[in-house]
This record gives sequence, C-alpha cells and structure tokens, in this order.
Amino acid sequence: MKLARAVVPPFLAACLMFAAFAIAVPASGSTFFAIDTWFKWDSGHYFDIAHKGYELMDCAGIPPHHPGQWCGNTAWFPGYPYVVRGVHLLTSLDTKLVAVIVSQFFAVVSLTLIWNLFLSRRNVPLLLLCAFAPGTYYFLLIFPMSMAMCFMLVSLWAQRQQDYVLAFLAGTVAGFTYPSGMWLAGGLASGLLFEHCRGRRPPLRAWLPVAGPVLGFCLVLLEHLLVLGVWNAFFLNQEKYQLGINNPVAALSQRLAFIWGLKPGWQAGFQSLIAAVLVLAGAASAARAVWRRKEQPGDVAVAVHGLTYWVLPLVIGGGLSVFRSESLLVPAVTGLQRMPRVAIVMLLLAAITIWIMMATEFARGSLV
Repeated sequence: MKLARAVVPPFLAACLMFAAFAIAVPASGSTFFAIDTWFKWDSGHYFDIAHKGYELMDCAGIPPHHPGQWCGNTAWFPGYPYVVRGVHLLTSLDTKLVAVIVSQFFAVVSLTLIWNLFLSRRNVPLLLLCAFAPGTYYFLLIFPMSMAMCFMLVSLWAQRQQDYVLAFLAGTVAGFTYPSGMWLAGGLASGLLFEHCRGRRPPLRAWLPVAGPVLGFCLVLLEHLLVLGVWNAFFLNQEKYQLGINNPVAALSQRLAFIWGLKPGWQAGFQSLIAAVLVLAGAASAARAVWRRKEQPGDVAVAVHGLTYWVLPLVIGGGLSVFRSESLLVPAVTGLQRMPRVAIVMLLLAAITIWIMMATEFARGSLV
C-alpha cells in the first residue's frame, strides 16, 4: 500500500502529460507516433552528440551566420546525449527512440521525487501543477530538460537532508547536463547564507554541494578540450547568439505584450505570465514563512533557485529559448504548498490550457 501511494500518483501525473501531448499533436497537423514529432530544432544537436560526438567549425556557408563565427554543437552539453548513447549501445535501439525513452524516464522520476520528497505524498493538485508547469512538455521530448530537472531536485533535497556528498554529485551531473544547471549553485549557497543569518553555523562540508554544478560545467569544458583541443568551444559557439545583459522587467513586458490583441506568439506570452505568477507566489510564500520564522529546511534555497532561473533567461536575452528555460522552474512550484487548494486548482486549469497550446506549437515546429 505504501509503495502504491509512493509510485501511483506521479506515474498517473506523467500519463496525463502524455495524454495532453496526444491531444496537442493532432491540432498541429503532425502524427503522434512519428519520431519527428518529438525531434525538432535543438534535438538535432543532442542527437548528433549522441550519435557521432562534438564538432566545431567556421560558420562560412552556414546561413544565417557569417565567416569568422563558430558553428557546431559545442553550445549543447553532453550529459543527456551521453546517457542516450550508452543506452543505445546496450540495447541497439534507434537512437532517437532511445532519446525519447530517456527523457520520459527522467520525467517520471522527477515527478516521483517531487511527490515523495518535496510534497510528502500530499497535495495531488500541486503535483499536477508541477507536471503541467510552464515548459514541461519538453520533459517528454528529445531534450535534456527532464534529466537536468531530476538531478537538480536530488541536489536540493540532499542538501536539505544534509547529505552533502549526494548533493554534490547530483549537482555535478546537473551542471554537466544543461548550461543553466550551474546556477543551481546560487540557490544552494543562498540556503547556507540564510542559515548563517539565522545564527546557525553549517559545517564547512555543507558548502561542498555548491561546487558541484560549477564542477559539472568545468567538466564540459574539459570534454571539449580533450575531444576538440579547444577548451572554450562552448563560448565560441555561444558568441553568435548575442547574449548580453538586459533589463528583465522590459524583457518580460515585451513577452507579455503579445497577449494583448493575441499577436503571434501570444501563447508564449501567457506561459511567461503563468511562470511569473508561480515563481513570485512561491517566493512570497517562502518570504512570509521566513518572516514568521516558520520556514522549513530548504525553503530559502528553493525560492532563490526559482527566482534565479526565472530572471536569468530574461537578463541574458539574445537567442535564448525562454519558454524552454521556464521548464526548470518546477522546484519553485513546490513552494506553493501553503497556498489554498482552490487557488492551486485555478492555476492548474490555466497551466494545462497553455501547456496544450504550447505543445501544439512545438509539434508544429514553431518553438525552437
């Protein structure tokens, strides 16, 4: 009975995600069981890394880029494609099929972690809101989002449980899997700094997990050095995307402006609106608990983690896919446990509606 209570709710939540995607696909004109429905845009880079490894070349003759810019697949991290490659070698299944299976496996594991470790097997509506949080349709596709999310959750939970070695290892994998995985370090560090402000003195080893995501990122650079002989291949590839420092309020306002008049891209505007509401509500809930000195271990780290992941893509801008980055906001959604169930259900209905619309846009090929 205990095992069923631990496993069944997150598995059913994952099934509902799968069913919602099945509803979205026909509206896009795509075929649900066609592998190309699950494989678009950056999926190709992860497939190439899994299939034949890294490459870096001059962009001459590769529109819309120019000679002197660097192209290839070094802007994409190896954790997920290397897992895909390993499973492919063990099973001899088609690489794209393996990639879909790996993504959906980590999606189920992530929901299981949320239900058992963060929600204490309570609050099914909030579990479903985590499943249909902004951008989580990427958890089902050939992208590393579900794998990165899984190890972020393990790291945040292990830090809370004072299992610093596990938190370090999981953070390292997160940093090796997705670029913004490195920013997990900020959330972990904030929790420790808060402990100091409260007059509690975490042991020196408690800072070990903060180094995990940074180490994961450094291992990516080492991999590029060993394979390509260029340690900064990631940065060379990123230069052409014109990332920089932007006003996050202006960037968010620009995205929300698409909602008025239902301009093209209004669905992404609604997703960003829901993401903003979830993150800010979770942060406000944590702040209120801190003010009343009723916070639980890990509340501050999760809140700062959510705020960081929400603001960072808006600040960086450029060619960054904000609606994909928003899929990493799931930990912040767990911070809504103190919110009334009625409010959670209302947010859930809105989230599911936009989720299906955005999944339809992905299947249509409109989302990068």
